[in-house]
Amino acid sequence: DLGVLQVNTDGSGDSPGEHVFVGRVRKEVLERSYVGAIVTDRRDGEQSNQVVGADARLVVKKHLTLLGLLAGSSDTRVCAAGWTTQLGAQWLSDLLQADVNYVDVGDAFTPAVGFVRRHDRMIGSRVAFKPRPGWRHVRQLEVTPNAVAYHDHQGIPQSSEFGVSVATYLESGDRLFAKFDTQSEFLTDPFEINPGVVLGAGRYKWTSGEVSFQTFDGRKLSGSAEANIGHFYTGTQGSYEFGLDYRPDKHFSVEASYEFNDVDLREGAFRTHLIGVKSNISFTNSLLASAYAQYNNTGSLAALQVRLNYIFRTIDNVYLVYNETRYTNGPQAGRSNRSLLAKITYSLHR
Repeated sequence: DLGVLQVNTDGSGDSPGEHVFVGRVRKEVLERSYVGAIVTDRRDGEQSNQVVGADARLVVKKHLTLLGLLAGSSDTRVCAAGWTTQLGAQWLSDLLQADVNYVDVGDAFTPAVGFVRRHDRMIGSRVAFKPRPGWRHVRQLEVTPNAVAYHDHQGIPQSSEFGVSVATYLESGDRLFAKFDTQSEFLTDPFEINPGVVLGAGRYKWTSGEVSFQTFDGRKLSGSAEANIGHFYTGTQGSYEFGLDYRPDKHFSVEASYEFNDVDLREGAFRTHLIGVKSNISFTNSLLASAYAQYNNTGSLAALQVRLNYIFRTIDNVYLVYNETRYTNGPQAGRSNRSLLAKITYSLHR
């Protein structure tokens, strides 16, 4: 498999125009395995950034998979080359699923195409025991202890999470879930978690519990509910999510979601609301439309996306997409950002 992406942008104001290139090659080997490589290049008139990487996924046994990645970056703004590595293993079977993963992102690793969430070392593991007990109405159980820890390159702990979850899959397709975990976070600098609420630098540790229920989404009317309650940094948090999905027939569906967070910290209290509505319409097998609207009170931001998709040939599409975001409050109230995008995919070799 070979993929190539070339993008050129015009300059705007003090920002110069840019050249962006991505090349990706992947070769299937053995059975269900591959090796691959990637090259990215981003530059303007003054600065440049390059990344070269290789990765592999090797299925050495029926259930055992080994994963690996090595990548390096070069940037005119960074004196030294940066490196990142990843090693992992997975065991996947119906009764047992387990994985262990190690990632090391160097302090100088800087990919200008994409992003790095954090520069440190991570080691994590998860084991899911999934018996089928043969109980009435119960299809399968899943008990999953998990652990993940982050350290900086001097060995100082940064973040961690240790927990265990229990999921029950019913014959009806419904799912019950419960989780208990302990988390820790080391803030090297003060962190404004919400406007006007600033957490001081230091180490924090808290525990929380979560329960949720999700109905089978093959019904005309399905839904989900989730509650996460417990300690959070210097105080407490209650997080609640609700979802409702209505599908009267195969041509139309509408989904509504609502998320509410009630956070009470020593430094201050705040509440957040996130509301979303999404609908899909299939006029024919080849003409589809969707619309998604969302409102977030934290940023006083409303967003809308409308997409029309015409499939004129198998895997070949035409998209027409309209996006709009609008500030509803604050100093930027009334300001909006609108875009209209047309996209076509056409396969030359079939």
